[in-house]
Amino acid sequence: MDSYNSELKVSVIVPCYQAEHYLLDCIDSVLSQTHNNIEVLLVDDGSTDNTKVIIEELALKDQRIKYIYQENAGSAVARNVGVKAATGEYIAFIDADDLWPSYKLELQLKALDENEAYDCVCGIDQHVPPHFVLENSKFNSTNSPLSLNSPLVNQVRSGWQLNSVLKQTYFHINNLLLSKKVALKLKFNKTLRRGQDSHYWLQLCHQFPVLYLNHVLSYYRIHPESITHQLSTENIRLKLVDMFFAEFGYIDKGNNVLTKKERNRVYFSLHFNYAVSLREQHQYWNSITSLVSSMRYKPLELGIYKNFALCLVEKLMNFPFTKKT
Repeated sequence: MDSYNSELKVSVIVPCYQAEHYLLDCIDSVLSQTHNNIEVLLVDDGSTDNTKVIIEELALKDQRIKYIYQENAGSAVARNVGVKAATGEYIAFIDADDLWPSYKLELQLKALDENEAYDCVCGIDQHVPPHFVLENSKFNSTNSPLSLNSPLVNQVRSGWQLNSVLKQTYFHINNLLLSKKVALKLKFNKTLRRGQDSHYWLQLCHQFPVLYLNHVLSYYRIHPESITHQLSTENIRLKLVDMFFAEFGYIDKGNNVLTKKERNRVYFSLHFNYAVSLREQHQYWNSITSLVSSMRYKPLELGIYKNFALCLVEKLMNFPFTKKT
């Protein structure tokens, strides 16, 4: 892989709240990056456990670590504070319980260098169990993507992606790298209890094209405290899309217009996907209600009637035909 500008500075923003159990592993994965011109902004969101002590001890060992404290206000505010304090040309985010492979930042910077039309890049987020360990955080030359001639770009998921992320967000904030000039045009919405990341992606994809790499760039730990792994009693994505259309309309900054037919597909996906999730959580009546809503947009979709039947049969037999994942 060709050389790149290793002098570019990346500001890594880590919102921390009651993070004592996983923080050390997270920061170790950040400090082990092959691209080492970084600053690590750890924004303590009013933790009452040993988070502060851990960060202060880390800062004594590595001057790239910066400690920022705020009264508890949520991760959205913490990330916004981090962006404002950042001094790097690029911004990256990671939650305090998640991990990066060591090649993550270097691979992304090289990808942006080779694809000059882009200012932001992301990739595959891999879900892992709570006690997942990066056994080989320093990949050797034979199994690292850095040994390739060029990063593997997913052409389908690259470019103007608003139409796709309106239906389903397959991007993850933990592996996003974006220029600071882009980051300063976006905000995490502090009024949202859930869906902050999805709202951020909608803003981003409305204003900028995104480069997507076919490489694992982050590891997302699944544990009971993982808020994004818990199904809400409200269709959060539907709420976010309604908010987005009300604020930005149906055209992105690349002049791509979302037609009425495409909007119908978006709303069908939002209702139908939520209905399937509800059924998998055995919330059959709520699932049926959402399926009825999806019929408004694609009344002849066979999947609707299949899930209607599954809801009724599973409810009567008290036996799910599909296992929760």
